Amino acid sequence: MKRNGVGTASFVLIALVLALTCFSLLALYQADLQNRMSRSSIDYSSRYYEALASISEQVDAMNQTRMDEDKKYISVQILDGQYLIARVEKRDGRYVIAERYVENQNTWDQTEPIPVWDGKD
Repeated sequence: MKRNGVGTASFVLIALVLALTCFSLLALYQADLQNRMSRSSIDYSSRYYEALASISEQVDAMNQTRMDEDKKYISVQILDGQYLIARVEKRDGRYVIAERYVENQNTWDQTEPIPVWDGKD
């Protein structure tokens, strides 16, 4: 009967430590990615609500001044190329936000073709 020596146990321990180190580094990397994504989402949400507040202030100013328009569009920039657009209508003598949406006004420019496998070698 062959005995396992100290070398086998050391090898298994080293392999286990390396595997756990790899998993811990992957977990740390994933946590950093999620943190950056959360910060980006918080930044976008705060900018969106700032733009919405700006539109609400403009609608309040429109209600203070007497305007003859029945419908108007107000656009406020959220991010570079993204705008919050609100359609403002006159209802019962007051202006209200009838509709709002986010529009991306950047154009997509594909400079390099995307390789697609056509099934042939």
